[in-house]
Amino acid sequence: MRGILLGLQMLAMVVVYGNAQETMKAVTDTADANQGEAVQSSSIPVENEGITTYSEPYTLFVGAQVGAVSGAVATEAAERRKANPNFWFLPTYGAVITAPISNGSRIRGRLDAGVWTTGTRNRPYEFYGGQTNYEGYFIERYTYFTVAPYVNLSGILVGVGFDFPLKGEMWNPNLDVDPHVVDRSTMKIAMDFRLGGSITAWETDLGILNVELLAYYMFSGVYEDGKYPYGIGATDGRGTVPTNQVELKNQTFKNMIPAGAQLGISYQFKLGL
Repeated sequence: MRGILLGLQMLAMVVVYGNAQETMKAVTDTADANQGEAVQSSSIPVENEGITTYSEPYTLFVGAQVGAVSGAVATEAAERRKANPNFWFLPTYGAVITAPISNGSRIRGRLDAGVWTTGTRNRPYEFYGGQTNYEGYFIERYTYFTVAPYVNLSGILVGVGFDFPLKGEMWNPNLDVDPHVVDRSTMKIAMDFRLGGSITAWETDLGILNVELLAYYMFSGVYEDGKYPYGIGATDGRGTVPTNQVELKNQTFKNMIPAGAQLGISYQFKLGL
């Protein structure tokens, strides 16, 4: 019996010694590469040699956005007119793509494309709908197909919108009449500067839900030069717009240049590449 126990003990020592030999690596430091003389020799245990490193795939974000509410106002007004802010719902809807500059980076490029709306409320100087002077008003609303590239700096959005006109309308909300439809040929392809913020409200492995606030200024103007029907900067002194060409030559034409802000949400799916 004692012999059997002694044999098992020797066998265990052999197994342990063999495993130790497999997990040891000799490291030799060479002091002089030209002479090739070894000055130090030691053994260092090597662990987890079989583990393969793994990095997460690059993630692209693709989804949709919806504007919940918007407000805008004309930044310039013709003589005897006064611009007021106008508010409305669902000002924008479309697609959004976000691409980090590198995997996990907080600096991202973003591209929005969709239908976008701006406008204002104007008080007229002439009799309008039975009300005089500044008591009456009408609404202007302009709709575009917009492509807007941004830089997203940790949630701060800075970009430019390229706006292709779809339609323009003007109407008195107190009158039961059809809106005046703007001749689209008088509207230009506009540009606007954009600044805002995007805050992640909810995130899963599937995607992210962002709450977004965006302000804009349409620096190019809405109309082609001299085409804005309510943009004459001076009248003939009788409170009416000049009608003959001689009088019009002496007038200063203003453009419709809106500025505003909108609040909305976007949901973007994560696509690992």
